[in-house]
Amino acid sequence: MSFNRKLAIASVMSAFVFAPVFSSPADAQQKTTSAPLQSVAEAGFRNWLSSFEKSGAKLAPLKTRYDAATDTLSVEGLAVSWQQADNTGNASGSFQFGIESLTIKSFQSNSQGLAFQSLTADGLTMISPAAPQSGLKVARFEAANGQIPSLASFVPDPTKPFTTQIRLMRLLASAKIGSVSANTVDIGGKALVNKFSLEDLSGAKARSVKMSALKTEIAPVDASSQSVGSVSAEDIEFTNIDFDPYFRLFETSAYLDSGSARAWTNMIESLTVHGLKVDNGAIVFGLATGKVGPLKVKQFNQNLTDIFDRSAFDPGFLVANPQDAEKVAQAVRDSFAIEAMAADGLTVQGKNQSGTFTLSLDKAAIERFTGNSISRVVANGLTVADTTGEVKLSNLDVGNINLVPVQVGGEKTSRTGETANTVIVPAIGAIKADRLSIKLQQMSASLDNLDLSMAYFIGATPTNVKLKLDHLKFLADQVANPSIRQTLTDLGYSEIDLSLNFAGVWDDSSSSVLIDDLSLVGTDMGTLSVSGAFAGITRAGLGSPTLVLPQELEKAGIRNLRMTFQNDSLFDRFVGKLASANGKSVDEIKKLLSSSLPNMFAGIAPADIRNRFVFAGISFLNSPQVLTFGASPSSAVSLQDVAAGIREPAKLPSLLNIEVSANNRR
Repeated sequence: MSFNRKLAIASVMSAFVFAPVFSSPADAQQKTTSAPLQSVAEAGFRNWLSSFEKSGAKLAPLKTRYDAATDTLSVEGLAVSWQQADNTGNASGSFQFGIESLTIKSFQSNSQGLAFQSLTADGLTMISPAAPQSGLKVARFEAANGQIPSLASFVPDPTKPFTTQIRLMRLLASAKIGSVSANTVDIGGKALVNKFSLEDLSGAKARSVKMSALKTEIAPVDASSQSVGSVSAEDIEFTNIDFDPYFRLFETSAYLDSGSARAWTNMIESLTVHGLKVDNGAIVFGLATGKVGPLKVKQFNQNLTDIFDRSAFDPGFLVANPQDAEKVAQAVRDSFAIEAMAADGLTVQGKNQSGTFTLSLDKAAIERFTGNSISRVVANGLTVADTTGEVKLSNLDVGNINLVPVQVGGEKTSRTGETANTVIVPAIGAIKADRLSIKLQQMSASLDNLDLSMAYFIGATPTNVKLKLDHLKFLADQVANPSIRQTLTDLGYSEIDLSLNFAGVWDDSSSSVLIDDLSLVGTDMGTLSVSGAFAGITRAGLGSPTLVLPQELEKAGIRNLRMTFQNDSLFDRFVGKLASANGKSVDEIKKLLSSSLPNMFAGIAPADIRNRFVFAGISFLNSPQVLTFGASPSSAVSLQDVAAGIREPAKLPSLLNIEVSANNRR
């Protein structure tokens, strides 16, 4: 089928859906005051139809009737068809367009286009030979106050199909229609819309577009499944649509001003959906209410229309030119944004290894969503449940999300110089969560609060991290390690209550990770605090966490380290249990332990370090308050050497130059 014929068919399809087809100057008849109204209306309409025959269409006989009193033209049996050809030029059927009955009030046709006060079409059909089962049927179509431009001056450029399409869309969008409605829209029996309406289309803008009782079929996840998936919605509404900023993305004139400031412009003010349900055969997704918008657009950083024309003309162009494909992908990521999204009453049902599961979310919201970043994600009232139990989270707040391309493996291609294996990874700036509850068959736990902040990213790796966990609670008999589980039980802990604080940064000048604070607090146990510096982590390693960083960690070393244990009751319980097991009093067991310390530390050299360990041990035994270890080697000690030293603990004090003290006494 020729390019011009495709345009003609596209025009007919637009005629009774969004914008009627246009007459040419040669075929249109100017309305004259000397001609009777009946002849003008009918002649204009028939001349308009004759323009289709000149484009290769066939018209079936039809009946027309004109009522001069109401200036209304009635048409019955309108049927237009275009013969189609396959790629070899052989006939492959015909595209068919028909209307059982058509009523047009105050119809006019001239060189400027068409105009009407009202239009009603019953029994509208469109059938394509390429997909005869997917034909369009509309029970009733109505439009009011229409002014449709003529296509007479439009000249397509077959060498620039995409540019031609944008020009045609721009021309069609210049139409003015007060309102459009369509009842019982059926696309091949697979997509149904009970009612469609459009209000105030003018100057490439529309005030609203609504659809109600929408349902369409989708392919199931399991291709072998006999079931058919579906998407349905009670109603969908778009408000204040502006096509102009979209058209300008592809128009050369938009790039002539020195860089147009590339300001964001609303394309769609809002999209609201009620009663959405998606069933793909494996998962059923439901949404009571969802709202999106505004959808914003800004100019590409350069004019890419030539690339779009080339790819439209040659479907393999972008595959053969990955650099151009990357330009397009990056431009799209940079030039579209959704200011806000909100959802109420979200549900998901599906199957897992335990049988079925359900997920429900009371409310969710997303702020400023672009192809490169998400400002914030908020969720309230999350519940996930299956036959094994449920997980609940009262509030989740995730902020400052950057979508970063990260190399995960592979070699650089010689053609593009870019990595072959790159994925988009979210670099998250902040996570806050409140009141997490886990109740499963073999596990019960809760967390009061989580507060994580990350900043100064290299790629997707943060170089400044702060973490706070408040009151992670679980039962001691849920600890996986049998010996630890038994020890906790023996010490009288039925429930464990832990809190964690962490603050660390990466220092570029020294290629070191600095841990300012790592504190683990056990309620009615004690507090373990660690700080220090680890050398050997470079910018290259942080920028490539899957390839370079593992190699650097093998060579990384300890520059300094400080570890402090502040006793609450853990050590007292331990000594008491040890005394009870040996049939002695607490004082007796302390004296026994104190007397054995010189032998326990006998392998430590030199003697002054050994004596510090003995003195600190005795002090802590007698008054278990604070025990502190400090390592300050003359040069960084590799983690591999430290791991080897753990197998011979007596060598660690001299290897790391460890200082030890009890109760802040040296």
